[in-house]
Amino acid sequence: MGFYMLHESMLDSVIMARDKFLKPDGLMFPSHCTLYASPCALPDLYSEWDNVCGVKMRSFAQALRSLYLNRPKIMSIEVENMLSHNVSPIAECNLKNCQPHQLDKITAQRYITIVEKSGIYQGIERF
Repeated sequence: MGFYMLHESMLDSVIMARDKFLKPDGLMFPSHCTLYASPCALPDLYSEWDNVCGVKMRSFAQALRSLYLNRPKIMSIEVENMLSHNVSPIAECNLKNCQPHQLDKITAQRYITIVEKSGIYQGIERF
């Protein structure tokens, strides 16, 4: 399910199907899900606003950044923009007994990884 497992509430549908169809001694496949993350740089994300028909619109790009600061942005990250190739688990869920309300807010107690190359830390790639 990838990141969409949480972003589009896809996991809620899996839980509803589990509650409706799974027998008490039934098995879930997959039985667990894990959300992984790795730091990344996003150098081209707002660069299109650096020059719009000869007009620098960097302040507009800065306003866009602040607008999206606390919202997930679904996008493809190029391998060269990954600051680390190590991925760290940040959240896990047992699909056999988790409840939808437990998915309303997922927080990572800590997120530690080794950054392997220099760059501006602009996001977290979720796997």
